[in-house]
Amino acid sequence: MCELGQVGGKKLSFVKRALWQVESELAEDLREALIDFSKLVAGSAPQRLLVGPRVSDSKLGEWLDCLSAPARECSAATYAAFIPHPREWSPGSGLEVDLYRFGGDEWHHVGR
Repeated sequence: MCELGQVGGKKLSFVKRALWQVESELAEDLREALIDFSKLVAGSAPQRLLVGPRVSDSKLGEWLDCLSAPARECSAATYAAFIPHPREWSPGSGLEVDLYRFGGDEWHHVGR
């Protein structure tokens, strides 16, 4: 999500300012998730979100611990949302999202 600016007589648009940056990695692969999270660190939006796969409770702690190091480098509000893989979605059913916000050097569960 961004704010657009315009230049020239043809009203050419450009990204003036990023408002939200969103990256997603739905494979249960922490290495790939870190690559995508690194893109959030490099960005400038005041709000940043990684959408990742819902993993077992035993793996969730590992994921959050691993994502903490790059989250500390973000100078913005930083979130992680964990969702079921799209192959598990069914028409008409709600999508459960576990949302976390990074602050005070740790992840805080915001809600489902």
